[in-house]
Amino acid sequence: MTMLMTKLLFPLILTASLPQNHLNLMKHWYTKWRLKVNQSKSVHTTLTLRPAPCPPVTIYNTQIPILPSVKYLGLTQDIR
Repeated sequence: MTMLMTKLLFPLILTASLPQNHLNLMKHWYTKWRLKVNQSKSVHTTLTLRPAPCPPVTIYNTQIPILPSVKYLGLTQDIR
């Protein structure tokens, strides 16, 4: 399981391509180390104090579904 965390001092700088760029970099790393990503178990959740719509992201040409909460290491994290 991979969790991508980004902390920005100026949240307005966050562009639509930032999460997708990180996923593209991770995709190259997965390919290099011969790891396979299970797209059916992948979810996208944006945790922020300033809610704003986040564009859909894809990995290996499969769109990752956006969910309001996710369970990570036994802890449920949601958008609240």
